[in-house]
Amino acid sequence: MGSRRLPRAQALTALVAVLVLAAACRGGQDEPPAPATVTLSPTATAAPAATPTPDRLGPPRATAQEARTALQELLAVSNEACPFALVERWSAECAVADFDGDRLTDAAYFVPLATGAARKTGVVMIRRAAAREIEILPARGAADLSRELRPLLTPADRSGDGRPDVTVVTTTCGPIDCRSEVGVFAWDGNVWRDIGPGQPLDNVAGVGFEVRAAERLLIVRTGALKTSAAGPTRGAVQTFVLRDGAYQLSGVVPDPPAYLYHAIRDADERFLAGDFSAAIAGYQSAAGSSTLKDWQQEQGKGDGRQRLRGYALFRLAVATAARGDEPTAAFDSAIRAGIGLWEQAVMAFRTGYLEEGGTRAGCLAAIRYLSQPAVKPFLDEAFDYGYANQPRPAPTDICPL
Repeated sequence: MGSRRLPRAQALTALVAVLVLAAACRGGQDEPPAPATVTLSPTATAAPAATPTPDRLGPPRATAQEARTALQELLAVSNEACPFALVERWSAECAVADFDGDRLTDAAYFVPLATGAARKTGVVMIRRAAAREIEILPARGAADLSRELRPLLTPADRSGDGRPDVTVVTTTCGPIDCRSEVGVFAWDGNVWRDIGPGQPLDNVAGVGFEVRAAERLLIVRTGALKTSAAGPTRGAVQTFVLRDGAYQLSGVVPDPPAYLYHAIRDADERFLAGDFSAAIAGYQSAAGSSTLKDWQQEQGKGDGRQRLRGYALFRLAVATAARGDEPTAAFDSAIRAGIGLWEQAVMAFRTGYLEEGGTRAGCLAAIRYLSQPAVKPFLDEAFDYGYANQPRPAPTDICPL
């Protein structure tokens, strides 16, 4: 029998199948293969982020013990004596020095507290290298970390023992004004000893230290009180000197008077010291002044200038008699001024002085007059100069000779 042939349609179909199979076997050399498509699963992510470092400091604390605990925890994991976070986040300041004299580096920390008060107050803590534990300085109140007092935080030898000390100003504020104290803390080998003055100071405006030859001086600058209820006040410079291991008051220099009241008080100080010549000059200047301010008039309390002028003329007459001069002209000047209360007081003094003899007799006569119940309201009015100028003088203070 002869060979069999496929029908034409079937032969064409077979040829196409053979060509397709051959192309597949060659790996598709005529066309490059399409790139493979990769689909990430929903859980596939980039490399995980690093775990944040735990916040060991946190926000500023409200109490000294809370601040001490937080600082202790921070320093336990820090290689720095003054970690940057402490300065940046708490606005704290650090002082590094050998405070205890063991040749190791200690650190003092001035840490503000979150009290909500307008004045920046805080606590002072020290970590001695040998102890490692943080100690809270036993200050008398909240440490005053006001910007103008920050220079005091610099360590310096203020005790004379050759080692740097820690100086702190503590401020306690009431509803009207503030009072401050200066503490100088020196390590005595066992405890921190406060050799500061320990004297309350009104409205401290600045503190500084000086060393003159062998003397160590603490200079405190105070300012005038801001409230009218205090009456007229003025600043002063108070000097404390290091004696017997502690700072002691050695002098006060008040600011020049702006109010007539203060000019007369300055003359009173000279009178009480027995410097009658200086007192007379002071009373004469005050009585004739038209430029010094009248605090009572500013407060709507009447003519304070005239009341103080009468008092100055009375004291001038008494000082003239006490100095041993002929007082007649001083008596006449005070009486001619005709200032009610003080005119009568001078007349009483003159009577006692002339009739019984001497300034002591004159003062006793003036005191009898000034002690009358009917006179007391006029005395209270004459010396109504606010709570900072209390107590008001009694009749025995007005003529104390």
